[in-house]
Amino acid sequence: GITPLIQAIYFNKNEIIPFLIKNGADVNKKSKNDEFPIVSAVKKRSIEVLNILFQNGADPNQKDSKGNTALMYASQFGVISAVEILIDNDADINAQN
Repeated sequence: GITPLIQAIYFNKNEIIPFLIKNGADVNKKSKNDEFPIVSAVKKRSIEVLNILFQNGADPNQKDSKGNTALMYASQFGVISAVEILIDNDADINAQN
């Protein structure tokens, strides 16, 4: 399944994300469909959510089962602002899948 945090990200319910995190939502928990919250935020092109996740301890270097990181997805989808935020938050620019 998909976590409530990832569902909130996908459905652009940004106002509930801080509430979920405050009440224990894990910003680094991978869903059963192999996706981390920061990857969901990148796919939705949500810079606001990326910032919230990083303010709450999101790991920028998590890898999915294919070895892909959020920075790889941001680069693939051409989300320059996400690339900048990920690098500013210590994403490994030399990571390989």
